[in-house]
Amino acid sequence: VTLILFIASWPDLRRALVMTFGDRESRLRTLRIVNAVEEHLGGYLLMVTTINLGVGVATGIICALTGMPNPAALGALAATLNFIPIIGPVFMFAILTVVGVVAFPTLAAGLLGPILFAGMTFLEGHFLTPVIVGRRLQLNALAVFIALAFWTWLWGPVGLVMATPLTVCFTVLGKYVPQMSFLNTLLSDNQALPAHSRFYQRLLAQDPEEAIEVAEEYLKTSSLEALYDNVILPALSLAEQDRHRGELDDTKQQFICQTIRELVD
Repeated sequence: VTLILFIASWPDLRRALVMTFGDRESRLRTLRIVNAVEEHLGGYLLMVTTINLGVGVATGIICALTGMPNPAALGALAATLNFIPIIGPVFMFAILTVVGVVAFPTLAAGLLGPILFAGMTFLEGHFLTPVIVGRRLQLNALAVFIALAFWTWLWGPVGLVMATPLTVCFTVLGKYVPQMSFLNTLLSDNQALPAHSRFYQRLLAQDPEEAIEVAEEYLKTSSLEALYDNVILPALSLAEQDRHRGELDDTKQQFICQTIRELVD
């Protein structure tokens, strides 16, 4: 009932969220956040629904080929349960095992369908879905896994269903709210730091080998002049800013200067 009422009143709720913030800039930012959440969640639900329908069709075909009873109903059940990550496919495997053992005279014949289903869901869960969803939503795979573990620990099976949508919402908030930008850095699969920041970070860590690797990687797709303009000079600018703030001691200053001299040579 709550879900139905929420969907029915969403246009009014969206307007209320936007109007809650007083000034025009805050309202525009809220509107961008709401629109981005709608777009990302809509795309996620569409992708997951399409993938689960494919799993249902594949399950029905497997059941039909192996001679299991009522393959259409089993396929529909597999598509529905696949909305619950991890637990849904495991539960469906148990159902197919019970049906197969009861319906067939031999254990080998009864387990053929469940084994094929397990192989199919393994490929779907570990390769197909992560690639499609990850590329579309640009989520970090480790962040999604940690989110699954956390929300499952907090809410149980409901957390499994809500983990990825909540991760998407947090990523959008990190993108549009400056105070929460760290969420976008941690959760997104985009390159967290530009080349000059990664180069300077390695210099701060006094790791010349990885700093040189960043420069060499940049040179694979850009010219030497672009390396100077877009990596080395901005890194020196960051170092100068830190020096003015007193955050760069003499040892690190000397190390940075010496490493960049060697790199230029």
